[in-house]
Amino acid sequence: MIWIVQKKIPHYREDFFVLLNTILKNVVIIHSSILQSDSLVTNTKFDFCNILVKIINTPFGYYQPIAYKFLKEKPKYVVLGLELKILSNYIIWFLSLFTKTKLVWWTHGYNVHIINSGFRFYIDRIIKTLLMKQCYAVLLYTKYKNDELIAWGVDRNKIVVLNNALNEQPLYESFMNTLKNSDHSDIVNSKSKNNNSSLTLTFVGRLVESKKVHKLLQLVNILKYKIPNLRLYIIGDGDRRLYLENCAKEMNLTDCVFFTGTIQDPNELAKYMLITDFTVYTGTVGLAIVHSFIYGIPFLALEGKGHSPEISYLENNKNGYMAKNLDDMADWILNAYCNPQLIGKMKRECRQLIINEVNIKNMVSNFISVFKE
Repeated sequence: MIWIVQKKIPHYREDFFVLLNTILKNVVIIHSSILQSDSLVTNTKFDFCNILVKIINTPFGYYQPIAYKFLKEKPKYVVLGLELKILSNYIIWFLSLFTKTKLVWWTHGYNVHIINSGFRFYIDRIIKTLLMKQCYAVLLYTKYKNDELIAWGVDRNKIVVLNNALNEQPLYESFMNTLKNSDHSDIVNSKSKNNNSSLTLTFVGRLVESKKVHKLLQLVNILKYKIPNLRLYIIGDGDRRLYLENCAKEMNLTDCVFFTGTIQDPNELAKYMLITDFTVYTGTVGLAIVHSFIYGIPFLALEGKGHSPEISYLENNKNGYMAKNLDDMADWILNAYCNPQLIGKMKRECRQLIINEVNIKNMVSNFISVFKE
């Protein structure tokens, strides 16, 4: 039996577990997904084998009471998320030293949000390195900074790169159906006098501080006089929306910046993706880059700390661009605007990455490879 222990199940992980469960019949997902939010599942009735356990919040971290069940069932493998605040993970790790259970860590690696100095930085690496050295295997989301793990002494032969992905099929099918069935002149009601834009930028995500969406407004302000009918769609919601809308008004951007709110329907979202030239992030980046590539849309981001491992998919001038600052990003966009062949080539590269590497079937296959002996 294989246990996969999760604190909460993100909504984007459901399809992965469903597919995994159809191939491996001996997998059980143990989780504590009882709350609803933007990033978690909206219910706890899943189409895969799972066990719901309570989670206890303590002053020192979180605890899932699974130790007794572990000793009773003695699963052959246990896959744990390498989060230092999950206290029950330490207990399972300790108990596994006295059983035949093989422990697997499923992790980003070291904490990307900790500044590279100070006490927390070294404690994070020391503890995680110790745990990874003693486990059976390490599952990494991407190849992002896995050389750091090896430099700190983690056996490279233990490391398996999953290539973290989304279920691309329903999203791409919605996109293609929209392409076939929609009139381009009436795809999106932009509330502007000109439905056609010479260049369309899109942001899809939560409107929170970490996403630095106000910098997107600054980017548009730089470009609006240089690119005729430039348009930016901001798709999402969050506690920064009202502030951002006010900023757009103060900067006289209401004719080219449009706030749509959250769009859950993939068919409706596909309408915006069809007319998007670039997905642009000026804050931290995660799975949004995969989402963009599924549609064949190049991705633009700013250099900085705190990006999730999926940022490793971005290759300059191949499927997008990692800019040094806003002026660098604006210059790059202007150059691409004058070179439509470059945009077309990058769109094809985005799709090829999804087809060849970053897709849910490959992710499941990479995951399963750990348990083949």
